[in-house]
Amino acid sequence: MKNKIIKIAYIGGPDILLRLHFIKLLILKGYEVCVIGSSKKEKEKFENEGILYHYYSLNRKFSILSDIKSFFQLYKILKKEKPHCIHAFDTKPTILGRIAAKLAGVPIIIGTIPGMGSLFSEDTFINKILRIFYIIAQKVACGVSDLTIFQNYNDFDFFISKKIVSPLKAIIIKGSGVDIKKFSLENLQSKKLQKTKSELGLNSKSIKIFMISRLVKYKGIKEFLEAAKILKSKYQNVDFFLVGPLDNTIAGFPLEEVKKYVDVVKYTGPRNDIPEILFFANIVVLPTYYREGIPRILLEAASMGKPIVTTNIPGCKEIVEDGVNGFLVPPKDPIALAQAIEKLILNEKLRNQMGEISRKKAIEEFSLNIVFKKTLNIYEKLLKNKSL
Repeated sequence: MKNKIIKIAYIGGPDILLRLHFIKLLILKGYEVCVIGSSKKEKEKFENEGILYHYYSLNRKFSILSDIKSFFQLYKILKKEKPHCIHAFDTKPTILGRIAAKLAGVPIIIGTIPGMGSLFSEDTFINKILRIFYIIAQKVACGVSDLTIFQNYNDFDFFISKKIVSPLKAIIIKGSGVDIKKFSLENLQSKKLQKTKSELGLNSKSIKIFMISRLVKYKGIKEFLEAAKILKSKYQNVDFFLVGPLDNTIAGFPLEEVKKYVDVVKYTGPRNDIPEILFFANIVVLPTYYREGIPRILLEAASMGKPIVTTNIPGCKEIVEDGVNGFLVPPKDPIALAQAIEKLILNEKLRNQMGEISRKKAIEEFSLNIVFKKTLNIYEKLLKNKSL
C-alpha cells in the first residue's frame, strides 16, 4: 500500500463541493481522488483545484426512469476510473453509487448516511409507501458495502433495528466536520464584514436573529416566521433575517408565504458570505423537523461561537445541549420557539456564555481535522484488510 497510489472516488449530489476541503486533505496524504457529482456548475471549481470531476444526472425526486439512468451513468464512470475505494454521500447516491460500485468491481465500498431525509420528516401516506422502497434499497446498498457511516445515534439505531445493516459494518462519525479556522470570529476580513453589513442593512444596536436554510417547509420556515411575528410585536430592537435559496421540490416553502411576513422578517435570498453573516448574528435559529444527519449550519454557528435555538430531534441534539449552549424546543411549535429565543433576547450574558460553550464544543467534537482523522483511519484499515 505504501508504494501504490490509492484512488478514491467521492460520489455525491449537488452539494458535493462541501467535501472539497476534505478531499484536498486526502490528496495531501498521497491519495488520488476523483469526484462524481450531479452539478455541472461545480465541475470547474474542482478542476481548478486539479481534481478530476465526472458529472452524472440526478433527479432529487422519486423517478424510476431517472434513477435507472443515474445508476448506469455511475456504473460507466466507475468502470472507466477503476477506483480502489468509493465513498458515497447523500440519500440517492448512497444507494445508486454503492450498488453501481459493486457491479463495477470496486474493492472497497463506503457510504455515509446524512440523515433520513424528507421521507421520515412527515407521516404522509406517500411517505410511508416510499419508506418501504427506501429500506429495501438501503438494505441492498449496505449489504454490498464494507462500511456504512452514520452521523447520529438515532439513524444508526434505526438501521440496526430494521436489520438494514449489520452492526459489524456500521459506525458513527458525528457530522462531516467544520472548518474551525474559516468559521472563527478572529479570522474574518474587515472589508468583507463591512460589505455584508452594508448589503444586509444591519443595525449595530439591534439584536440580530438569523435562520439560514433552503426554503423547505421541513426546515421549520413557517415556525420561524410565526415566532418572529410574536417577538417583533414585543421587541422593536430585535431584527429577524431568513437566508437561503428557494427550493423547487414539492417540499419547497413558497416565496409568496415568506413575503406575508415582510414587516417582521427580512428575506435575503441565497448568500455566499455565511461566515460573515454568522459574525453579526446574536442568535442562530433552526426549527427544523427534517431528518438530517447533523445540520451543517448548526456546526458552523457553533464554530462561530453562537447560541443556538433548534429542535429536539436527531442531529440537532448532537450539537445543542439544552440550556448549555442553546435551547432545544419541540418541532412544529412556534410558541415554544419564540419563548426560547426570548430568553436569549433578554439575557446578553447568557448569550455570551452559551456562545463560548458552542465554540468549545465545535473544536473538541466537530472540527474538520477530528472527522478527517477518523475517516482516514477507516480508509487505512479497510485498505490494509483488502491488501491493496
